[in-house]
Amino acid sequence: MKQYLINQHCNSGQTLLLRDEEFHYLCHVRRQKIQQSFNIKDCRGKCFKAVLSDIVESSCTLLIQDEVEKRAKTYEIELYCCLPKGKKLDGIIRQATEAGVSRIIPLFSDHSLIHYQKENDFDRKKVRWEKIIKEAQQQSGSAMMTTLTNPLKVCNIPDVRENEKGYYCHQDYIRENSLRSLLQEDPWLIRIVIGPEGGLSNNEIQILEDKKFNPFYLGDNVLRTETACLFAISSIITAMELL
Repeated sequence: MKQYLINQHCNSGQTLLLRDEEFHYLCHVRRQKIQQSFNIKDCRGKCFKAVLSDIVESSCTLLIQDEVEKRAKTYEIELYCCLPKGKKLDGIIRQATEAGVSRIIPLFSDHSLIHYQKENDFDRKKVRWEKIIKEAQQQSGSAMMTTLTNPLKVCNIPDVRENEKGYYCHQDYIRENSLRSLLQEDPWLIRIVIGPEGGLSNNEIQILEDKKFNPFYLGDNVLRTETACLFAISSIITAMELL
């Protein structure tokens, strides 16, 4: 179910006055009508039922009703994606958010085609990407509050620790590693590393192996970075929830 995100605390019985962009989105984009109810999520990730109680020329009033309990995942997914060229990261961020990934961490890698020259280059683009995350959360109704972090190098990815699992996707079959083991081990955090168009370098693979990441083979077809991201996330969620 779609939801509306708001950057403040909400409580049952509270009224909220929305103006400007928030008013435009709710009343003109979503076309909510007076007395229509919908879900709203506050900055803490709590979800409530809300009713649009009044609309004037450039503002509207919401009445916050009871809190809605959503089924929370018992695990989180972190997506480490080597920076792709063009606007491919836009789609990756949108799809990962809709799928319920908790954190998206862009990566600089040996074969990355993107290297930010100035310190604020990434920050300027991050504003747009955070807007994409908000739109995707509202559209999908995801219970996860997805966040985007600043880029890391592969060598700075955290080691896989107890009750965690780490995978790196590779175009070649390296060794057998079944996702079914996730069901028995029940990790609370799953890290997925997706390489760039040119693939992970041998040095980066060794770094990930030393950090206790396992290879994750997606099949014989050579996948684009954005396809591999969605494929890997879907496979992990299927293994954790549906098998």
